[in-house]
Amino acid sequence: MSEQEKDQQKITEEPVKEQEISTVSASDIQDDTVIFSSTSDKEFLAEEEEKNSIEQPSRKSVKKKKKGKKWTGFLVAGIIIIISIGLAFTILTGFNDVFALSKPAISADIEIPSGATTAQISKLLKEEGIIDQPWLFRFVVKMRGEGSGFQAGVHSFSAKWDYDAIIEELNMVPSENPNVIKITFPEGSTLDEIVRLLETNGVCDGDQFLRALEENSFDFAYQDMLTEEKNDSKYHVMEGYAFPNTYNFFKNEDAESVARKFLQAFDEHMQEANLYEQIKSSEFSLDEVITLASIVQAEAGSVEDMPKIASVLMNRIHNSDQYPKLECDPTKSYAKEISGNLKSEGTSDAIAEAYDTYVTPGLPPGAICNPGIDAIQAVLHPATTDYYYFCANIETKECFYAKTLEEHNQNLKRAGLI
Repeated sequence: MSEQEKDQQKITEEPVKEQEISTVSASDIQDDTVIFSSTSDKEFLAEEEEKNSIEQPSRKSVKKKKKGKKWTGFLVAGIIIIISIGLAFTILTGFNDVFALSKPAISADIEIPSGATTAQISKLLKEEGIIDQPWLFRFVVKMRGEGSGFQAGVHSFSAKWDYDAIIEELNMVPSENPNVIKITFPEGSTLDEIVRLLETNGVCDGDQFLRALEENSFDFAYQDMLTEEKNDSKYHVMEGYAFPNTYNFFKNEDAESVARKFLQAFDEHMQEANLYEQIKSSEFSLDEVITLASIVQAEAGSVEDMPKIASVLMNRIHNSDQYPKLECDPTKSYAKEISGNLKSEGTSDAIAEAYDTYVTPGLPPGAICNPGIDAIQAVLHPATTDYYYFCANIETKECFYAKTLEEHNQNLKRAGLI
């Protein structure tokens, strides 16, 4: 073949090769493979790919979004339920507070200061457990147009009263309430004497009152300090804890409410004088202190004599080998008094004998009366003496102290006792 013919053949073959390349490129394009013919095509396809990646998120991100929406729904539903429960509880407690449908047997004497506002009065009522919702009480008082006629002074309230009864009491002059009974219980009163006064004045049933005292289901600080060690030997388990004071009661008041008043007064006076802490740091238990204080209370003719009388008891206790018995007259009298009651109940007289310190060594099983704060403090802070005997003139209440039995016998003559 000549050179000219070869050149002519090359010219005719080259378009064929170009066509073959184009044909192969078109037929062999895959999903993930693109052959670009120009720079502009590359840019266009890159833009399209970026747009598609934005508009079509992956399955994993879609699942995350769905899961996030699900938890958001649960959270919103939970918040709605909590709010609903809170509203329902507020409505129910408010309804109960207004109408006193189910409230504890609590009563309290509250002093309303002259010029006290409704806000101040509602706070006092809340603090004593008479109402639970001070804001609601203020609202009801305002809606009824009350408040301007509220009377200053000591008012008696019960938690079982509805708002109408509380407002009615506040509008009354305290002394004019015919349903309120004021009783004073002197220091040294026994529980039997307290029961007689309560029943005579129509306050409550005596047996129910004693039962409420002995069940002792109230939440006061002294309860953690009590033991049941000698309860089976006691005439009245809570003798000594019914604080002697002046109280306002309602006619036919709930016995539990009456018991609460006595025990609450005991707790408040003990805390006010910081006596719980002093007892904890002493050599005696709470029950032993109250028992000793009841003897001091029954023996003393005056507050001034109490520390000296307490010193005689302490000296005997600390020298029990020589003085095994306290030999206190009031314990003998108490034993004699309860002996008759025990016999009528068919109970063994051994309980009565245990209270007689002329018969039984050491302390009696429990208190013989309900002492005041002065007697309790005298036991915790007795005078420093070397007396082992004392006696008192029955009429003048003058006390005489002695170191020996011989001196004591002389004092008995001076006191007119022999």
